[in-house]
Amino acid sequence: MNNYQYTLLFVDDEQSILNSLRRTFRNDNYYILLANNGPEGLKLLQDHEVSVIISDQRMPGMSGSQFLAQSKITAPHAVRILLTGYSDIEDAVQSINEGQIFRYLSKPWSEIDLKHTVLQALVFHDLSRHSGMLAEDLKRKNQALEIEIKRLQSGGLDSTTTRKIQALEAENAQLRTKLGQRDKLLRIWQQQLDQVLSETE
Repeated sequence: MNNYQYTLLFVDDEQSILNSLRRTFRNDNYYILLANNGPEGLKLLQDHEVSVIISDQRMPGMSGSQFLAQSKITAPHAVRILLTGYSDIEDAVQSINEGQIFRYLSKPWSEIDLKHTVLQALVFHDLSRHSGMLAEDLKRKNQALEIEIKRLQSGGLDSTTTRKIQALEAENAQLRTKLGQRDKLLRIWQQQLDQVLSETE
């Protein structure tokens, strides 16, 4: 995907579960963060850029779905996965429908399925993050173009400044095209994942 180290955040009130999750990924090149409850997880999100969040549903004080919903504010590009027991599947499906989570895994989970889900989540994370960066770049270019146009309008147009405007407009058009391509990839990827999830229900 890219060269930086992905960060995974595991949230569960049972230390044995956290230890198990950490062992599952001990040989992978991920930076691992552990939290024993939702508020602790939210604090870690303020201090770290997290790629994927994996949270248990049943925790005292703040449920997993509540924590993941709040995590969207602090970490909008983090991909959220919910670990749930059979009796909590209805809550998990509701969280998916509300856009709070990417996928849920039933307990006890398969280690292979968990690793595969994390890899899917990281691909989606990359697409989402790069799309966001392109959007910010596009916004800056748009602002630069508006400032340049106002400046040129106040001082008159010559051949040099006209070329500058044309260059900015061409660059802006390229960014719009790239952003559109990223958005299309995100939509296709999400549709494929939705289809997989619907087949497993």
